[in-house]
Amino acid sequence: MYFQASADLASRHKDLLNEIKAIDSLIYEQGDNPIRIGIGADALDIELSQFARLLRLYQDARVLRTKSVYVCRSCDQIMEDEDGRVWCDECDVECTERTAELESVYLAVDPVLRLDDESFDAVATERVHVIQFISGDRGGATINQLQTPKEDKEILEAIERGRHRELYAMAHSIYGATIKDLTSAYKSDPCVLHFAGHGDDRSLSMIVDQELLAHEEPLTIDQIRRILTSFPSRVPLCVFNACATAAIARALADEGIVDAAIGWNDRVPDGVARSFGALFYEGLANGLFLHSAFTLAEQGCRAKSTDAVPVLCTAMHIDPRKWLPIHAG
Repeated sequence: MYFQASADLASRHKDLLNEIKAIDSLIYEQGDNPIRIGIGADALDIELSQFARLLRLYQDARVLRTKSVYVCRSCDQIMEDEDGRVWCDECDVECTERTAELESVYLAVDPVLRLDDESFDAVATERVHVIQFISGDRGGATINQLQTPKEDKEILEAIERGRHRELYAMAHSIYGATIKDLTSAYKSDPCVLHFAGHGDDRSLSMIVDQELLAHEEPLTIDQIRRILTSFPSRVPLCVFNACATAAIARALADEGIVDAAIGWNDRVPDGVARSFGALFYEGLANGLFLHSAFTLAEQGCRAKSTDAVPVLCTAMHIDPRKWLPIHAG
């Protein structure tokens, strides 16, 4: 299979897997040539209304777009537009109401992301991609204690609103996380590690638990680097939803430890950070590529009261306009 949208559709419509595979190949083989609904349905031996419905789903996924063309009434060929004149080369006649009729066809949107057969099967039929939520928040004012569970809940609700929510799952969240908890996060085999900053300053820190006493210690770039490079499976995406974490995100991406990372350039208000997180994951769950999900979330959470902006960093080989965390191997 070639298209990510085919994987997404197959995960939601497993009873139509054969039809989706056939349409996937048709789109790839047609290239820049239009797909006519009646001819395509006959060629693939798919019931006409079902074929049309599946094409509309590909249009919703931005793999296909529609266009109106003139079709010759005599030879049933699409008429060509040559220097502003619509002409049938087969019949050698110009388009008029008598010689042609309008028909809606589908064309491939360029660029489209293609998958190989193995990654299609993994995404479409088996793998669920895990998001691991981690926060060091514990103790402090009551309002601080409420923020990280609220952020966690908003992310889960955002994913549930997505058209492709079946592709993502939240692991058991870690609150009051210690370094030991972080080093054990590999057990959930996460596709995304989401670090929630906490307290009034959205700081990125872990809990040092000494039984009767507990205090916070900042989580450093070196600690994160050592931990992530020791995980048995590579984590494709890290989201540092906390103050002044852009440097961490940039270091991890530049060194290729992750495919992509997100951090904040400055102090970020709790409400702005939570809004960004919910919008970002809703975008991913709706099939938006990383750059689109990030940009729409960044624009949607903008607040005049702060100079803080999220920063997206990617490894050298990653094009964020064509990448989702589920594409990582």
